[in-house]
Amino acid sequence: MDNNTENDISENSIIVKQVQYAWLWSSMPWVIALAALFYIGIIPEPTIASIIILIIAVPRYLIWRGTAYILNDEALIYQRGGITGSQKFQVPFDKIVQVSSRYGNFGRTLGYQVVDITLDNGAKASLSYLPIPNDVESHILERIPEYQELQDETSDPDSEDLGDDQPSDKLDA
Repeated sequence: MDNNTENDISENSIIVKQVQYAWLWSSMPWVIALAALFYIGIIPEPTIASIIILIIAVPRYLIWRGTAYILNDEALIYQRGGITGSQKFQVPFDKIVQVSSRYGNFGRTLGYQVVDITLDNGAKASLSYLPIPNDVESHILERIPEYQELQDETSDPDSEDLGDDQPSDKLDA
């Protein structure tokens, strides 16, 4: 794994970080379970519960701080943070065959989405907790060669327009 970020970032690169509370969402089930265990008396001391929560939340926070999605001209680079450093996974855009975005249970309300990508070998990956305004799906699609060719074909001024551009005053009953 190459950890040299400067070589991955060009003028046209887009760096997307996860929303600021992503680390908290991934810790929440554990925090709720510990609160329930404390409430019913299985964990008698609040100090013990607090230490366990720190053991769970701090690593997730450090991973979140080091996580980024870098879109350069050639590839999508997933930089996963860690306690001791970060790892990078590079996916060339010509290997991506499908891109879609979706909202989680609270995504639309809290301003985040998940972008799913499918590779030419059938592998799937999800880019989670992405801020909605960044429109990562469109940025990825713009960099996929097949999508660019399709856009060029549809924007060809010599192509025939088969659509009806006139608004219809009739309503279908």
